[in-house]
Amino acid sequence: MAVHDIDFLIPENTFEKIIKALKKKKISYNYSEEWQTLQVFKGDLKIEFDSVDFWQKDLPHDFEDFDFDGLIVKAVSLNSLKAIYKRASEVSKDNPHGNLKKFEVLKKISK
Repeated sequence: MAVHDIDFLIPENTFEKIIKALKKKKISYNYSEEWQTLQVFKGDLKIEFDSVDFWQKDLPHDFEDFDFDGLIVKAVSLNSLKAIYKRASEVSKDNPHGNLKKFEVLKKISK
């Protein structure tokens, strides 16, 4: 599976800290207040930060720390991510097969 985007589910209150760091390093980004999403692009790679308080809020989450050049960000753990994609494969109306494929890949790499 080719990776072109990386998604993180993070606590809502983390967006301000990330945006401040992006501005300091003069890195462009898109923030959607409506969708509670922060996107950072570099070439054909996209890193997307979604609010765990807005998306998937009905699932329990474990968090891990991720280090972005010294900026520590809490994001959902691999186990939580697997549960999210499993649920999405069951209830998604727009991409159930894509979500199932991601769940299966995550299951394989975490054994």
